[in-house]
Amino acid sequence: KTTLIQGLSYALFGVPINNIRKDNLVNRTNGKSMLVTLDFNVNGTDYRIERGRKPNILRFYINDQQHKTQDDAQGENKETQNTIEHVLNMSPDMFKHIVALNTYSEPFLALKTNEQRAIIEQLLGITQLSERGERVKELIRATKDDISKEEFKVRAVNEANKRIEEQIAYVNAALGRRRPRGAAK
Repeated sequence: KTTLIQGLSYALFGVPINNIRKDNLVNRTNGKSMLVTLDFNVNGTDYRIERGRKPNILRFYINDQQHKTQDDAQGENKETQNTIEHVLNMSPDMFKHIVALNTYSEPFLALKTNEQRAIIEQLLGITQLSERGERVKELIRATKDDISKEEFKVRAVNEANKRIEEQIAYVNAALGRRRPRGAAK
């Protein structure tokens, strides 16, 4: 039964269910040619995932048409993986802790609070709040970086102005504070 769960996890998410290295999933007899194919249907749409090691491949079919992305990399494609997870409405962690429930998985209550929250949000379909919160945090970080850059520019301009004022004062002192002809006293 572990082999079946490993095959499902690898086909769906490209990762084993436990801490085994991906290369150790490959046939030990000839050391090559592992291909896992999974066919499934969601709401009347047929899907097929073909994922392999040695050689690395990832093919995703929707109604017998291969799904193509802009950067189809052999065996590893984050965009295709995101599409698969969107169709499944499930992350690898949720699969591991909700579906597989094996002895390799850390018990749910032993997970960190953030990990528990993420699984519960996915399960209830309320991940939008966390995603928006992360986007707001990114915007705050970017804004703080922009403010720091602007403050640096202001300090640089102030220091440059101070040096110019010092040079003007030095020139005035060297010239004996002479005023140009026609200047008001």
